Amino acid sequence: MDSCPVCGTATTTDNLAGFQTFQCARCSTWRLDAGGSVMGSALLANKLGAWDRASTHRRSRLSHLIRRQQSQNEDAVWVPVQELESWRLDDPLPSPSEQFDNLILLVGDRQPSSAAWAVLEPGGISAWVGAPITGSNEELGWLVEQGVSER
Repeated sequence: MDSCPVCGTATTTDNLAGFQTFQCARCSTWRLDAGGSVMGSALLANKLGAWDRASTHRRSRLSHLIRRQQSQNEDAVWVPVQELESWRLDDPLPSPSEQFDNLILLVGDRQPSSAAWAVLEPGGISAWVGAPITGSNEELGWLVEQGVSER
């Protein structure tokens, strides 16, 4: 199994007509638009940089933006590598309070009724709310801790 060039999560890929489509648990389904899969992946990796602090931030932001553009019908989100600068990947991720608000809205949107549970995947939630990539799937740890109180 391949890994997502944005977040590093295990992913499945499909190459059709010179475009590479990724199905990633964190980022969602997205398509690399760069005129060929090998060249596109290399160009994306070059633009995002190695896995240092700044690159991890850019990757977290791109994962968040891709996930937020995912439609309910799950069409692939196009990522135009040549225009990646317009996505403003160096902008800050949502603050913790914005992430919490995003989580509440996500659960409300995905919950079939007030009496039913919303079934969501942790990686997808992390990207949706704007949590940084940590590599350990602990991005939501701080949110879970918020619900714990000692009596």
